[in-house]
Parts: sequence; C-alpha cells; structure tokens
Amino acid sequence: MAKSFQYLKSFLNNCGIPTKKAEADAILYELIVSIKVDPAPNFIQHEKIKDAVDWEIYGEGVYKGRTHLTKEEIKKLLTKELCLVEENVLVIDVTNTIVNAKSK
Repeated sequence: MAKSFQYLKSFLNNCGIPTKKAEADAILYELIVSIKVDPAPNFIQHEKIKDAVDWEIYGEGVYKGRTHLTKEEIKKLLTKELCLVEENVLVIDVTNTIVNAKSK
C-alpha cells in the first residue's frame, strides 16, 4: 500500500490536487464501481488506475476498491483514462456503510 500511496501522491500532484495529509492520517475509502458499457473494460490492469486503488473484481463490470481518493476523484480518473462518459461510470462510497455494519 505504501508504493500505491507514492503513486497516488504523484498522480494527485500531476492533476493539481494538493496532498497535505500524511499517509497515516489519510482516509481510506471503500468504493464500489460499476462500468455501464458492454463489454466492460477490465481496468484493473491499467497502470494509473491500478496504482491508485487496491481493486478486486466484484462481478461482471463491477469492482470493489480501497483507496485514498474520493469517489469524485475516482470517477474523474476512470472517465479520463478509459475515455468513458460520466453517465457510464457509477461510483458508490460504501465506507460508512461498512463501518456502521461492523459496529452493530
């Protein structure tokens, strides 16, 4: 994850997004991503996308990932790198859902 964080900081700096938080203080988001094109691209092997998020396949065209990027930043990254329109990329932040489910 440390290597991913270095790539993430570099990526964010290249996009003009400041990264002032220390790695230990950064929020780790749990995201579900659905790509609404047929066939859905397997973006897990895409270098910039792979380095920004720890991905796992969650279903056909659906992925689950852990990252320091917000859902808006992930959506922007996916649409840019995969040349998709925003309407074809659905990103859901399930971070609070997972935390709340564990505490019950």
